[in-house]
Parts: sequence; C-alpha cells; structure tokens
Amino acid sequence: MGAFAGVGVGAFAGVGVGAGACAYVGAWLATKLSQNNQKMIFGFVLVYVAMYTILGSTHLVRTLILSAVFLLIAVALYRMTLWFDDSRNVQATPTQAVVRTSENKSGLGG
Repeated sequence: MGAFAGVGVGAFAGVGVGAGACAYVGAWLATKLSQNNQKMIFGFVLVYVAMYTILGSTHLVRTLILSAVFLLIAVALYRMTLWFDDSRNVQATPTQAVVRTSENKSGLGG
C-alpha cells in the first residue's frame, strides 16, 4: 500500500490546513515584530529545543517541564541584564575601526 498506508485522509488534510494557517499567521506576525525581537524569539526557541534535545524524550512530560523552566530562566537572565544595563545607564557605542598603515604595522591604532 505504500508509505502512507496508516494515514487517514482527514489527518493528512488537517495537518495541511493547520500548517498553512500557521504559516500565514507566522508571516503576518513577522511583519509586526522588530528585527531585534525576531532575533530574541529565535534565540529563545533555540534554547528550548536544545534543552529538549539534551533531556531526551523518554520521559516526555518531565522533558517538556524542564525545558520550559530552563527557557524561563534564560528569559529572566536576559531581562535582568536589560534592567542592570538601564540602571547603570550603559549605552552601547560602536567601536572604531583600526586602520593599518605603513607607519602603524601593529594595527593598534594611533
């Protein structure tokens, strides 16, 4: 019968419709979020997937809970870093590029 012998047509259609709807909502949401927020969400998703992979899927409920807890810790650490930077009034400044010249062979500026 083939590779799809145990798959019902309804399940196949449901997954297809769900994937299409989620793709549309995700694309709409991506246009509403800033690029920095998209990067942060992607990073947090990677943290969650990494913990899920490390913990394994033998005990699924335990793995999901611990992965979510680790994700919340990562988000809390990020928020604490933002709060600490704001409290110290730290401003990110771009660094100056070092230009190598014949007089400056080390490339250390000046």
